[in-house]
Amino acid sequence: KYRSTTSQVCIVRAAGTYAYAGVGMLSLVGVSPITLSGFHEERLIRF
Repeated sequence: KYRSTTSQVCIVRAAGTYAYAGVGMLSLVGVSPITLSGFHEERLIRF
């Protein structure tokens, strides 16, 4: 966990999910629908 002593540094977070129904090769081999997810976090320095 990042801690800053100034209010000019803040944490920016982004997250998302996507329900992917088995199409193409996945449906041919009998794979059920899957959920893809991602997360990103970075420090933002404001001037």
